[in-house]
Amino acid sequence: MGYPLSSDQKALSDAIGELSRRHWTLDHRERAWFGDEAAESDLKRALIDAGVLGLMAPETCGGMGQNLVDSAAAIERLGYDLFPGWVAHHVVACCLLARHPELAAEAGQGKPLLRLLDTDRHLPYPQQVETVIAWGERGAELLSELTTQELESTDKNRPLARLTGADRRHALEHAQGDAFGRRASELSLLADAFQLLGIGQAALDMSVDYVSQRHQFGQPVGAQQAVKNQLADALIALEFARPMVQRAAYAWQEQEAVTAGRVSGCWILVTEAAQRVERAALQVHGAMGYSIEYPLHQLLKRSWSLRAAHGRLSEHRAQAQEWLLGGNSE
Repeated sequence: MGYPLSSDQKALSDAIGELSRRHWTLDHRERAWFGDEAAESDLKRALIDAGVLGLMAPETCGGMGQNLVDSAAAIERLGYDLFPGWVAHHVVACCLLARHPELAAEAGQGKPLLRLLDTDRHLPYPQQVETVIAWGERGAELLSELTTQELESTDKNRPLARLTGADRRHALEHAQGDAFGRRASELSLLADAFQLLGIGQAALDMSVDYVSQRHQFGQPVGAQQAVKNQLADALIALEFARPMVQRAAYAWQEQEAVTAGRVSGCWILVTEAAQRVERAALQVHGAMGYSIEYPLHQLLKRSWSLRAAHGRLSEHRAQAQEWLLGGNSE
């Protein structure tokens, strides 16, 4: 099963890659890693000018009106180039604002930057995110003028905080009840699933380049069958996970009757694929893979962080099992 890219999807993915080459280079990422907050400023302006932040904002609000399936390749590319995670989450959050045209129009221009947040979760990128779409016992709300408590994060390019309060609260119209919270939670997960695919592909490509260039005993390291097998297994895992994530995104987009089990099932596959890529990349790089001077560590730490961002894997396994054994064959 596969979902080949359309010419428009490929063109959008390539355009994001070009933005990365100009405004989010390895130098930018390293500056951000060591605390230079200005490293993202050019990137944000470029994303606004290119319309990327309004990719999924309604056309009636000045956005591009793309749906989740149309945007899949673009979001995966954001992961591949290790864009700050607030970009992907802002992009997908805009599609929930169709009934709030003024806010959707502003969000499409990056003002404010949005984040989907279950009230039980930590808030990534607290310095950049200005408004949170939150859900919980109080229903669905827009929270702004946020108060946060900084937390330690393995990935310094993905800072974390605990949301402790908000000075402004505004109820989202027509977004109350458990159904909205479930769909928003699934959308957040799918955004990270697509990013994990991109991150995994980037780490795999970096590993292939490394073993092709590094020589031992007069031949490339990649000529060894054991190395080939590890990388091939990692590639197969990614290729199996990708269509499952795309199918889950389609189910979410079309509001199919059963999406929770399918979304959990794709999360299981994509996190297992990401873990397999991580292990293979570290194995073939050897000690170089652990070095902070080598960019692989940024990819792996982002992958670790995202894999832990959506609850226990055992909970997703139980949900996927209930879906599969419950006779849902669509």
